[in-house]
Amino acid sequence: MTETATSRLNLPFLQAGQALKNITHNEALQRVDAGLYLFCSDMAADRLPSAPIEGEAQIISGSPDAALSARAGHIGVFLSGGWIWFTPKPGWVVWDKTADALRVFDGQDWRFPNSDADNETRPFLGLNASAGPNQRLSVASDTSLFTHDGDSHRLSLNRAAVPDTASLLFQTNFSSEAELGLTGGDGFSIKTSSDGSNFSTRLTTPETYAGIRSPAFGSVRVTLANDTAQRIPTPATGGLVALTVVSDAGFPQVGHSGIFAYDSGRSPNLVTLAKTNRVENLRTADLTGTNSLAGNIGISAVDGGLFLENRIASSRDISLTFLC
Repeated sequence: MTETATSRLNLPFLQAGQALKNITHNEALQRVDAGLYLFCSDMAADRLPSAPIEGEAQIISGSPDAALSARAGHIGVFLSGGWIWFTPKPGWVVWDKTADALRVFDGQDWRFPNSDADNETRPFLGLNASAGPNQRLSVASDTSLFTHDGDSHRLSLNRAAVPDTASLLFQTNFSSEAELGLTGGDGFSIKTSSDGSNFSTRLTTPETYAGIRSPAFGSVRVTLANDTAQRIPTPATGGLVALTVVSDAGFPQVGHSGIFAYDSGRSPNLVTLAKTNRVENLRTADLTGTNSLAGNIGISAVDGGLFLENRIASSRDISLTFLC
């Protein structure tokens, strides 16, 4: 026999005529004790702990600190005041203490075993990509498909509370350019960024505003019963508003249309720019549902919004578009 150690655990062989064979034998026993049934506290360590625990195992990362550059990918076990080193082979198994799961070495990466039980409880999953504690699911693919299992399919993004975020980020080379979802407020928003860090809000749907809003635009549709009035918050305290009576059933009332300049600040004002005779500018009145003539639509400006009034004998949908 020309070999001096085993191929898997590097256990030293006893040699003919060898002195102090007990030392060699004890070293082999120590490596067996350290190398079998490994449990690792760090699966990608860049440096060794300053105060290691007896029996503690560490797997060195692929690019550790310079002092460990020769040990990249190796397994170190602290025994009897020193580190014993192993080079992992495909099929080696360790227990990942952080993930509380079993890992198998495939010759390049430490992977979770492919079993249904592990898939249900594994802490993170990488599909053709690396996953970790901060990004528990990672997928590298040209396309992804989420389909139904019988009829419908719904993708849910859940946040803990209103100040938190549940959103989709769109990136170029991992630099964020657009974000849509619930981004810290109480309504849906669309934001864009030119540098990946600072975002500008382009569209929002605040809970206090029954429509969509942007820094210079807002659109809302209001349903008013006959002889009723409703206060509509404005997206800004001044601007232009166009209104018309619309209908999804195909019977719009374009004869009830108008364009106004409004001030909904501390000194409300409403100026008519263009309107039909079926729309009444009621200036700054608090409308009640009977201020305008029968068959007409009434509008007025008040602090913080506009009042709309419907007197067309039946419920109507009124569309308002703001430029501000």
